[in-house]
Amino acid sequence: MYRAFSKPLKVFLFICATPVALAVLFVGCRVAGVLTTRPFLWSVTRHKPSPSELAGAYRISPESADFADSLLWGSSGHASIELRADHSAIVADFPNTDGFGKPDSTTSEGQGTWSLEEPDLDGIKINIHGLAKADDHSPHPKPQFDSVGYGGILLGHSPPYELYFGVGDPDEGEGIIFKRVR
Repeated sequence: MYRAFSKPLKVFLFICATPVALAVLFVGCRVAGVLTTRPFLWSVTRHKPSPSELAGAYRISPESADFADSLLWGSSGHASIELRADHSAIVADFPNTDGFGKPDSTTSEGQGTWSLEEPDLDGIKINIHGLAKADDHSPHPKPQFDSVGYGGILLGHSPPYELYFGVGDPDEGEGIIFKRVR
């Protein structure tokens, strides 16, 4: 008698268990985040490019400038990053956030250095270090630190690459993209 019900019972259990397993995956696992939020799993760089492949001028994308402006940074359309093959970087009007991704009314600019990390699940991370906080647009300026740095992710599978810098909660997929212009 058990054999007569075993196949329908297995099908029934499979049908019931599949939505529960998917719900657990999408609620509590990083795997769901890389499939559903920016930067998308299929757009991150998997091989470490040479410094000469990354060298060039990057400007904030129009969509990202609109997003940054919506967060009260003001005019972010001039934000730019220049990466040089000798690992030096020049940054202008880069919008800053506090530790929770909220705008802090400052931008960063100046000359610093950049480096790449080894590839992992999130792709290849780029770090820009040694920049100064610049214009504080708030009525009550905050104390300035000697230098600030940023961590981003490379997008694209070949030159020209794009630079993605997350803003706020990584699960929300909000960020700023810089596109190479030369």
